[in-house]
This record gives sequence, structure tokens and C-alpha cells, in this order.
Amino acid sequence: MKDDTKELTLFDNYDFIEKIESLMADCESAEVEFKSARGGFPGSLWETYSAFANTQGGVIVLGVKEKDGKFTLDGITLEQARKYKKEFWDNVNNKAHCSANVLQEKDVQDGEYNGSYVLVFNVPRAPRNKIPVYLHNNPENTFKRNYEGDYRCDASEIQRMFADADITEHPRDYKILPEFTIEQDIDKATLEQYRRLSISRPVYGATIPRTRGLPASVRPRAFTSRPSVSHASSTPEHRQYKDMAHC
Repeated sequence: MKDDTKELTLFDNYDFIEKIESLMADCESAEVEFKSARGGFPGSLWETYSAFANTQGGVIVLGVKEKDGKFTLDGITLEQARKYKKEFWDNVNNKAHCSANVLQEKDVQDGEYNGSYVLVFNVPRAPRNKIPVYLHNNPENTFKRNYEGDYRCDASEIQRMFADADITEHPRDYKILPEFTIEQDIDKATLEQYRRLSISRPVYGATIPRTRGLPASVRPRAFTSRPSVSHASSTPEHRQYKDMAHC
């Protein structure tokens, strides 16, 4: 007969107990979050998952409630632990629920601690091309970690994340060229010409990668027509731009 307990636990239970006690000693922090599962799988776990993946990574402990440095076990059974684990993997691999799965099987650990089952999720920082990690197929549900809290990112933060992640459309921008130097490999006259050109006039029709399908609130703006020049002054400082639209 198959031993379900052995199948569920991925590593020696003694090591697991040491790990849980070590996390409890640290309490909640920028990289550790305790979640109660007494009433079922907590929806707030996904906000923490997004926040950890978009920041510096962290550890989520499911089945333990922490308040003012005091810990209470939920008393999760083996059957419940198995159910929560399956629910997590089903949702983290569902694009409609979560934009990216950054975990491997070894990153979800579980075991028994003082008569109660506990699950530990080791969430790494997401690879650059998967940031932002957002929820429910909506980039507005992008979170970041700040000390003990998970905070929703604003539109400008989300825009920067998408721009930084654009390595598929502009791969050369991210390629390291060893043994190349500015002094020997950059034509200074061409660089100066480009610098003056970029300062003297805006880029028309400029777009930011990966904007298709994004909500209007997180789309960056771009010029879609040439700017009109005020008759009062022709200096760049007094130009008035019209006909601006979202990408």
C-alpha cells in the first residue's frame, strides 16, 4: 500500500521542523510571510506570491498564523495539505489566474510540525522577462513587497517593469559585448549627432513594447501626430503638443 505521508513530504521531517522553527524565529519580514489556512486556501497568498516574485523573492508559510510574534498552528490535516498543494499548482500554472509560474517542484515543501501539517513556498525573484508577475489576467493586479506588506503597484511602476522585461523584441540591448570599449568602438561624431537630434525633437509614433491588450491605465503614452507650434513663441520651451493618444 502506498504511503501517502511519505509521498507528500519532500524531505526529511527533522529538517522540516528545523526550517519551520528557523522561520518562526525570524518572524514576518520583507522575505517571510505566514498565512493561516484555517478557513481554506487564502486568496491573499497570491498577492504575496506576486509581490515576492516582483521584488526580491521570499518564503510563504501556509498553515501558521502569526500575530505580534506569537504563532498558532491551524491544525491542517494531511488531506487538507494535499488539497491545498494541488490547488496551488493548478492556479499557478493557469495563465488566467497568474501570469507566470516561477517555482519548481522543489520550491514547495511540506511536512508535519507539532501535529499539524504546514506548507512552505520558496518564491524566487522572477526572471527579468517574466516581470511583472500579475494576477487574474490583469496587469493592474501587480504587487510588490515592502517590509511586511504587499502593495499594489501603480501604473508607472508597471510600465517600467514591462519596459525592462522587453528582451525578446530588442535582444541586442541586453547582450554583453566583452572587450569592447567606448574609446575604441564608439564613433564620437555619430554619438554627438544622435544626442543633438534626440534633444532637439521628439520621437513621433514612439511605442513601448508589450502594450497590446493592456488596460489603458497602464499603457504608456506616445505621440501620434506632429506637435503644433504656438505662434507666441517658436522655442522648444513653449511648444504645445496636441493630439496625444494612448498606444
